[in-house]
Amino acid sequence: EASTDAQRALLASVRVDVLDFGLKRPDLALHVGEEAEATIADPAERDQITADRARILGRSGSYRAAIALADPLLKRASGRALVTACFATATSMTHTGQVAGVIEATERGLATHLSLTGPPLPFGPFFHVMIRAGAFVFAGRLAEAGALARREYEKSIEEESAEAQPWFSWMLAWVALSEGRVATAERIAGESAAGFRQLGWRLFVRCALTVRAHALALQTDVESARAVLAELDALGVPAADLSGPEVLRARAWTAVAAGDRAEARNRLDEAVAMARSGGASALESAALHDLARLGWAAEVAPALQELTGIVEGPLAPARTAHAAALAARDAAGLEAASRSFEDCGALLLAAEATADAGVAWRQRGEPRRAVWAERRAAGLAARCEGARTPALAVAAPARAALTPRELEIARMAAAGLANKDIAARLYLSHRTVENKLHAVYEKLGVEGRAALAEALEGA
Repeated sequence: EASTDAQRALLASVRVDVLDFGLKRPDLALHVGEEAEATIADPAERDQITADRARILGRSGSYRAAIALADPLLKRASGRALVTACFATATSMTHTGQVAGVIEATERGLATHLSLTGPPLPFGPFFHVMIRAGAFVFAGRLAEAGALARREYEKSIEEESAEAQPWFSWMLAWVALSEGRVATAERIAGESAAGFRQLGWRLFVRCALTVRAHALALQTDVESARAVLAELDALGVPAADLSGPEVLRARAWTAVAAGDRAEARNRLDEAVAMARSGGASALESAALHDLARLGWAAEVAPALQELTGIVEGPLAPARTAHAAALAARDAAGLEAASRSFEDCGALLLAAEATADAGVAWRQRGEPRRAVWAERRAAGLAARCEGARTPALAVAAPARAALTPRELEIARMAAAGLANKDIAARLYLSHRTVENKLHAVYEKLGVEGRAALAEALEGA
């Protein structure tokens, strides 16, 4: 039985680590930590338990709560408690979009971590660098994120660190996905997942598999994406744990690749709600922008505008500008958004935005400017390793000629769905689908589904 605060703190810290890292029960770890804090009078001893709770909260998706719990510790704690508080703060601020705070916390945390003596913490010093790279990804500073992750990955190879390698390969995969290099992202994410499996870290296996499934979906490999998502589900990780909204985004893009726009909408709505509940503004911005890319720009543009003042870095404003220009059919605004995405290194988003500009120019009756935008979109898309999204999958003349509903029905018909199946999926009458398809055929000057598929492809 522990009789002093130091003993009680040590015992509680060991129990928290065993429950969290060993038994994978963060809920019990949080409960044990909270109970222990009530029995420890010495603030210095209590701070380590508080810091552990903040770390667990952040990893469990409660980002605002983690920041609030850790903030007082940043002002008074030292040693192991300060390192853990910095870790918790940086992890959570990565998701809330506060990149400046992440940089400060990781620099302070790393310096203090390297000065520690005694038993090691349950996470190594390299974690601080990895968190910083993740913040750069969310901010749209992809070149910096990639350079940092590549340097640390090569270092982990030289040092033969089986722990660090999967972390930085995951980061490299995440950077590649954000850039639009989907084949590279899929390959490296698979390697990262295998490394995490060997370490027994289910949550981070899920993180790597999320990137892999998303990358496969963007290549329209529906069967493989679904298989990876099934593998992910079998891990049994709580849905809201670290980067939970990203899992929902991967599910949404898998639904897009399968032609199920309604399912994609549902998953993205869930992602927005989950991100918002935990204060993950950076993840909320990404999910809202996905909705804009899929046709709901006018609906989500105001929410994206609000997040621009919260999420730091160039990516959030570019997303907001893209959604606003889509809603207004502003060709020049779409071209400007494309350039902003390209400056971030987000080539797939840049390709989509300039393809959108081509459609807008055609709708304005300016075919020369449309052709220039379409050529630029093709050049950018060619650097995305086979990525295929709705903005890039349909020829610009067809997108310009059809209404959003006509285009949705046309895609389904071209994919081989019967009229009755399209009607059931979209909750429309059979007659409405027939009328819409007749209008599509008239506008595109085609007859039959085979010719429709060619028109949509631009063949």
